[in-house]
Amino acid sequence: NYLTLTMKKVLVLLSAAALVLVSCAKTQDVYTGNPESRMIAFSPLAQPATKAVDNNDAFPTGYNFYIAAYAAATGADYFGSTEFLNETGTTTWSGVDGSKKYWPLNPETLNFLAVTKAGSSTTTFGTADANYASKVVVELADNRTTQHDLMFASARATNPNSNVSLAFHHALSWVQFTVAGTAGTGLAVNSIQLKGAAYTGTLTVNLANYNSSSETLTATPSWNEEVYAAATKYDVTVPGVSSPITVNATPQSVGDGLLVVPNPTVNAASFSSFVVNYTLNGHSYNIEHTPAENQVMYPGYKYIYNISFTTHEIKVTATVADWDATTQHGASI
Repeated sequence: NYLTLTMKKVLVLLSAAALVLVSCAKTQDVYTGNPESRMIAFSPLAQPATKAVDNNDAFPTGYNFYIAAYAAATGADYFGSTEFLNETGTTTWSGVDGSKKYWPLNPETLNFLAVTKAGSSTTTFGTADANYASKVVVELADNRTTQHDLMFASARATNPNSNVSLAFHHALSWVQFTVAGTAGTGLAVNSIQLKGAAYTGTLTVNLANYNSSSETLTATPSWNEEVYAAATKYDVTVPGVSSPITVNATPQSVGDGLLVVPNPTVNAASFSSFVVNYTLNGHSYNIEHTPAENQVMYPGYKYIYNISFTTHEIKVTATVADWDATTQHGASI
């Protein structure tokens, strides 16, 4: 009888332990794919469009992005800094390791911070206290050849029944050129070289109110001025010009332009000059233009240099276009 009672006690204890284990496992499953929960999905889009060479007004499926999220109510970090990619043939983005992320069963405000992957650049999320969504720092590697369109996004979401919309904004400046003229026949532009611009730098995006469920989220990009000043400056020919451009009265774009690191320092030029190589009546010439000393470039703007050839002179005018409609700066040339 003693043995029977003892065995009954052991069985009861084992049963209780099993219930505890099952309960713990179910609690963990809520965040790893319990059938009652829903995967967090994203609908990334560019704002308003990506660089011209992508030929795509939507967010390019070839651009991976890193993302972090912070739960305003509980203070929990989600994702860490997970890299997401597009699943071929779908509109779904998932972790590169195949992992999925799920909403908590109880509706909860999540604040997201994301940045596109920039080639071999180093990307670090968070601060010393591990609040990953508080900021992201990108050490942009040499971007001359890859010309990666570095972008960032933030979003707040509470609805597990819809995708999280990520509107990406541009962190670089885009330098473009157009040519037009009335200088006579045989005038063609062969190439344009942008001299003394930076293609490396340190981008920091700070997310304000990442730990709030009511205050407005604000993602603010900034480039390190000291790093910009110390960065190696390069002379790079504008890509995308496969043959000489015959110049006529209608302005024509020259190649794809160049993505450069913005120079945030007031009264300091973002590049030293640009050189236009052209042919006129069978002879080749170079003309070099130096920008104004106080010409400063800001993230999310296009700087368009319009080169006009006449029978008497070559004129250069400049316009500033708002590449990223949400960026507000008094940019001028």
